[in-house]
Amino acid sequence: TWHTYRNEEYGFEVRHPADRDATTSKRIYRTDLYVTGFDFLGNDFVEISLFTNAAKLSSRDWYEQYLRGKEYSSNPGTGGAYDPNIDHFSNVQIGPYAALEVKTEWYGFPKRRIFLSRDNMIYRFEGSDYPVQLDQILSTFRFIDKADTSDWHTYRNEEYGFEFRYPFN
Repeated sequence: TWHTYRNEEYGFEVRHPADRDATTSKRIYRTDLYVTGFDFLGNDFVEISLFTNAAKLSSRDWYEQYLRGKEYSSNPGTGGAYDPNIDHFSNVQIGPYAALEVKTEWYGFPKRRIFLSRDNMIYRFEGSDYPVQLDQILSTFRFIDKADTSDWHTYRNEEYGFEFRYPFN
C-alpha cells in the first residue's frame, strides 16, 4: 500500500510506501522545501529538495553554478562527503519532464541525484543507488495546480497540537 504526499503550496505530489512517513522542513540545507523519510532498507532513502531558481537556469547549469564542488566540504578522491570529480551525468525523464541525473558517491557509497528545472524552482530527488525504489517513487511524481490559500482561515488546536487551513466559505 502506498500513500500520497501532496504539497499544494509548491504544486506537486508523489506517492511513497505506506510504512514510510514523509517529513517536511522549510529553509533547511539552503532549500525552500525539504521532504525526507521515504526510507527503504535502513540506509536507502529518498529525499526531495526544492531550491529557488530565479534565473530559470537549466538543471545542468544550475547544478554547475550552485552545487558542483560547493555543496559539501569534500576531499576529492579520499572518500569524504560528495566527490565532484567522479560525477557522471545523463539526461533522464520524470514522466514527461526532462531532468538531469548525477551519479556520484557519498562517503564512498553510490548516490543518485536527479534535478528537474521547472518555472523558477529546481526539484532535486536524491537517493541511494537502489534504482528500483527511487524509480518507483519518481514514477509517481507529478505537478498539480497550486491552490491559492491566501484568503483561507487557520484552525489551531492548542490542546492536541495541530492546525490546518480551510476556505472561508
